[in-house]
Amino acid sequence: MEWWGSFMLIIGLVFLLIAIGLPVVFAFLLVDIVALWFYAGSGALWTVATSSYTSIASYQLAPIGLFMLMGEALYHTGMVDLVMEVVDKWLGSFRARYYIVAIVTGTILAAMTGVSIAVVAMLGVILAPVMIKRGYDKMLTLGTVLSSGTMAAIIPPSSLAVLYGSLAQVSIGGMLVGGVLPGCLLSAFYIVYVLIRVKRNPSLAPPPQPSGLSLAGKLKASLTLLPFLFIIFSVVGVISLGICTPTESAAAGALSCYIVAALFGRLTWSRVKASFVTTTKIFGIIYFIFVGSTCFSQLLSITGIAAGFAEFASHLKLSPVLLFIVFQIVVWILGMLIDQVSIMMITIPIFTPVINAVGINPLHFGVVFLVNSVVGGKTPPFGLLTFTLASTYKETTIEEVFRSVMPFLALDAVALAIMIFIPKICLFLPQVSGLVK
Repeated sequence: MEWWGSFMLIIGLVFLLIAIGLPVVFAFLLVDIVALWFYAGSGALWTVATSSYTSIASYQLAPIGLFMLMGEALYHTGMVDLVMEVVDKWLGSFRARYYIVAIVTGTILAAMTGVSIAVVAMLGVILAPVMIKRGYDKMLTLGTVLSSGTMAAIIPPSSLAVLYGSLAQVSIGGMLVGGVLPGCLLSAFYIVYVLIRVKRNPSLAPPPQPSGLSLAGKLKASLTLLPFLFIIFSVVGVISLGICTPTESAAAGALSCYIVAALFGRLTWSRVKASFVTTTKIFGIIYFIFVGSTCFSQLLSITGIAAGFAEFASHLKLSPVLLFIVFQIVVWILGMLIDQVSIMMITIPIFTPVINAVGINPLHFGVVFLVNSVVGGKTPPFGLLTFTLASTYKETTIEEVFRSVMPFLALDAVALAIMIFIPKICLFLPQVSGLVK
């Protein structure tokens, strides 16, 4: 259990640095450098440099910055306001309308990008400022926006689902299809929750604003959004037709935002410059988050903390159901500390033989694993997604983001429990599709 003492020491140092006022990202980096030097010698400093470069010099990170640029382009050119005006005309009599829009938009973006951090960053740029400006409760808005990114890990096309299937030797098609119903379950939970909250406390959303327009009037108003179909096609259409990769489609989407803004006469050099400058600043912070997460993953690996943690759980003499739950608790805790890919690399080689030996369905376990790893990513005090939202929406603090997500974490826990005890939620579609027996 030597890994346990190392773990407590490292986490204690991180908390100490945070308590004296050092930003969380830099607290992690400083502890990473000192601890790696202590455990692995001066050569570890070269490891920090190379791993830092590797973590950000990744082709897979490009869509995140490009989707953020899309959000900044829409925000700085005022295009978001045009969309919101049409939404008001259709749903003006519905008090909680933008909370629902945030959840549905997050689900759609999740299906488009497959990257949780990209969804959270984009919604933090586009929706959070507009909603709060229009009178929506800040805490409920932040929690809704942050939780909307959860679905990206499981709703097809999820790159994490593909990676998990490859590493665990589980049907990749089954993993992709199996995430559809759990994703819908989470979305439904979030929607019902915000509806209940607003019903019980109407001050959480601005008063209804019925437009008084007939159906024909609403349809006429919607015609102004036709150019936005070009943006949607530039992102979703080109991927569906096999014309572009996700990274290329993100670039096409960013370019299309500027083209549509020009059509509406809202494109100026100052707005283009502002969108690029803001994206660069925010993505620079996200780069530091990735570097800190990667170095911390290596620290946990070198010290044997992550492997010791996972192996300790795997040797517990428990029933299959309890073992399932314990493994998911391990995944959730690791999700607070490191990224999803690192969690897979550490745990799958240890967990897979055990769950196969005790008769746990590997596809069922894998789908819950993906959801759980992202839930850990938005759990205080170290969740990667929480820091992403705090970085993209400047008018908040990390403490506010932590408080805002707590009710949604309770919903996630209930949803995860349902997925664990009712396996059909994860297995029904793969079985109907003939992907698994």
